Amino acid sequence: MSDTSPPWTLRPLRALTWALPALALSLAACAGGAQPGGLVGTEWRLVEMNGQALPEQPAATMAFTEPGKVAGSGSCNRYFGSVTLSGQQIGFSQVGATKMACMGPAGELESRYFAALQQAQRYEVKDGQLLIHVQGQAAPLRFVRTQP
Repeated sequence: MSDTSPPWTLRPLRALTWALPALALSLAACAGGAQPGGLVGTEWRLVEMNGQALPEQPAATMAFTEPGKVAGSGSCNRYFGSVTLSGQQIGFSQVGATKMACMGPAGELESRYFAALQQAQRYEVKDGQLLIHVQGQAAPLRFVRTQP
């Protein structure tokens, strides 16, 4: 069976058979990266932990510096590590921190904050706040945005 259509009508269709899969793959790649990309470049300050409001200083912070990376202040020491986002799930790993001696409220806050990050399960951005839900805590870690 031969095609008797003029050649100029088939070329656009042939081009589409190659272009559509490429376009679909490009869109899928964008959609897959959209969620982590939404946090990349943002910085947050912890304002509430386990339902308790925290003072502005000393501040515990979190910055999503690049895809898969996180850094900030525990309130006394600087920290850095890896973050994995999948849907609404969040996990922190390979977290390291400086080792300054922290006494009093700053040290207590930092210990509780670092422990909570290890138990993080899911996150959401709601009303301009980052909420990280932690296993074993009734209320999420609540952050306010400090940078774009």
